[in-house]
Amino acid sequence: MPLPKLKHKLFDLTVPSTKQEIQFRPFLVAEEKVLLLTQEGTPKEVMDSVRQVINNCIVTEGVFVENMTTFDLEYIFIKMRARSINNIVELTYRDLDDDKKYEVTVDLDEIEIKYDDTHTNKIDIDDNLGMIMKYP
Repeated sequence: MPLPKLKHKLFDLTVPSTKQEIQFRPFLVAEEKVLLLTQEGTPKEVMDSVRQVINNCIVTEGVFVENMTTFDLEYIFIKMRARSINNIVELTYRDLDDDKKYEVTVDLDEIEIKYDDTHTNKIDIDDNLGMIMKYP
């Protein structure tokens, strides 16, 4: 039996918090429909839909989307959206001070995670006691 042929181009991505290399495929019309249906939903429904789409599109074995941090999910989704639809997004911003609307163009390929070298997940309570936190 021959190996199955891939139907979609695969893209490489590094997960920001774990530095794990993963591969994903662009999302399809069915996944876009899931996102559109929950666009007006509650924040939990929207996040569940994003998590479901990411889970469907990641082809790397052993990646558990339900254990990923929020910023990892957002970053992966932005990169998937850039490869699936278009990397250029036209946004309208309304300034609350002058109540004017401004058109803004964002290139999703330029969005990157900035790391602070002094960041640590340890919180010192006193000289002898501290906590090590995990990302939400």
